[in-house]
Amino acid sequence: MKKQVIFIFILLKSICLFCEENDYAFVKKAINQFWSTLPYGTNWTLSCSSVLKEKNKTSDFYDRDKAFDNNLETAWVEGVSGSGINEYIMEYVCTKDSENFNYQESIEKDGIQVFLSVNNGYCKSENLFLKNNRVKKAKIAFYDTPISVGQNSTKIKDEPIIIYENIIDFKDSIDKQNFSFIINTRDDNIYSSPFIVMQLIILDVYPGTDYDDTCISEIKVYGEYVSDSVSN
Repeated sequence: MKKQVIFIFILLKSICLFCEENDYAFVKKAINQFWSTLPYGTNWTLSCSSVLKEKNKTSDFYDRDKAFDNNLETAWVEGVSGSGINEYIMEYVCTKDSENFNYQESIEKDGIQVFLSVNNGYCKSENLFLKNNRVKKAKIAFYDTPISVGQNSTKIKDEPIIIYENIIDFKDSIDKQNFSFIINTRDDNIYSSPFIVMQLIILDVYPGTDYDDTCISEIKVYGEYVSDSVSN
């Protein structure tokens, strides 16, 4: 009996370890897709969990890129049945000047300060804003994946790991909302560059009057190395 218990324990532990090692496979697939086309990040379909498809509209009408097009008249809209709880959208985090970070400097500077702004809901009009769901609560996760940048290709060199998580609350407002986080990259890596991805996961919504679709019109995210004044 004791041998059976030990065997079951080892089996369950192995399964748990397998699950942990594969938890972020979807992030790795998304990052591989990001680097697979030129210009990089084109048609980054794996960076969101779903997209609403609607009759008489193009297939990309509510695509994830609509949340990053500097246009408040467009929106990413999740595409599952119900209010979109646990649906997510991801974005690559770089500097304000679109430069990638490097491990050494982020360690020397005590991390990276990330600035996030969100125009929540369908902001094309007050009417559409109220008719559709808006995000009420979301989980923010940042992933660090080491990459090796070559002359002709960029390759992933290790598994993604979560380096920061937080829960944020949104006001039920059509106005832009701002957030800030301090994140730290892994410090045991032999490669120069982290590919940092932010994931916004819908946890709760403000219900729309007419439609059970959750929308985000615009997301902007960038980071900068933490200065001495911020870290002290």
